[in-house]
Amino acid sequence: RDSSTSRGLGDVYKRQSRCGARHVLPGQPRGIYAACRGVRRTVCRGRFRTARANGLTVPVMESEKKNGPDAAELQRVREFCRTLEEAAANLPDDVRAALYRPCAEACVKGSVLEEQRRQFLECGSDLDRQYARYGRSAYFFADVVEPGRVYEMGYPRCLCPQVAAGFVETPAHCECSRQSILYVLRELLPGRRIRVETLRTVLSGGGECRFRVTVG
Repeated sequence: RDSSTSRGLGDVYKRQSRCGARHVLPGQPRGIYAACRGVRRTVCRGRFRTARANGLTVPVMESEKKNGPDAAELQRVREFCRTLEEAAANLPDDVRAALYRPCAEACVKGSVLEEQRRQFLECGSDLDRQYARYGRSAYFFADVVEPGRVYEMGYPRCLCPQVAAGFVETPAHCECSRQSILYVLRELLPGRRIRVETLRTVLSGGGECRFRVTVG
């Protein structure tokens, strides 16, 4: 890999991780932090004033207007998100996949997908060559298990900003990563059957996040 001419997928994740808990795509904030900022802009109008959204009236404290949500409010948001994650863990696999799919696609369809596509085209549209050249970084790995057909890939540590912020902590959330890998590979290999299996993740107690990919 020539670091002077190519960035690699790891560099894309590195730039995203610098945002801390805020998962940001170019020109479009994503994730819970973006939603919280939108809510604050809507409701923070003054001491004990209220804002109406979808028929609901939300009281606003002066401290929230000036400083954003306090520690207690953030803790309530975290508990709310964790409750949702626990409920998602009990859904049938196909329902959980459908729930996370649009979030995963929105997360990677900008910089991550475009970097993967650049690498793929540079390597002659050959995944084996792509992963041999770009499959090792501090933020991403990819191994060729069976040339042209089976691969294992993932992340040496959890890179999810929602996890780093303490909003989610259940392994069910790792479906988002599985769906993002599935989406990228379907974009690179249209018409091929792609299967992605979760082998282990940091949230499930593993030392890394590893997925097995089978291309049919």
